[in-house]
Amino acid sequence: MNKKVPSIIYILLPVLILGFIFWYGWGPDSFRIRTLVLKTGYNGDLGQIGGLDSLVEHNFVLLNKRDSEEKISKIYTDCNCLSVLVPFKDEFLGPYSLPTDENERPIDLTLLPSGEMKLKVVFYPGKTDKINFYGKVFIESGQPRQILEIPIRAQIMR
Repeated sequence: MNKKVPSIIYILLPVLILGFIFWYGWGPDSFRIRTLVLKTGYNGDLGQIGGLDSLVEHNFVLLNKRDSEEKISKIYTDCNCLSVLVPFKDEFLGPYSLPTDENERPIDLTLLPSGEMKLKVVFYPGKTDKINFYGKVFIESGQPRQILEIPIRAQIMR
């Protein structure tokens, strides 16, 4: 009987170790360290918005926590009532909204190490019929590919 217990351990231990390595290496993105983060504290809530408001803007600052450059490859949203503008020199890049052919092409913005990038999110409450709105802005970056999701919530007063 004593010989069976060690042989089971010798079989079970490598299986557990390989399972852990697989889970850690290819597991959910939530376990990976994020290199792109929002610099300013934002809880995702735009608050109460009048239903007749033509648009509501909110500015974010994106921060690269890496020691090397980060390429922003795509910016898109999950609703046509949201769009993103990126200030660049004296103009804006975008607007980026739903993933269409125009938004699917890479934009290749480079964010320097510890660098910052401003984003202007524009919400058009008249383009949604929801009273309690919830949407997201997605920012895809280079290698390894990661997607930063920025939640956008608002209560629309009609």
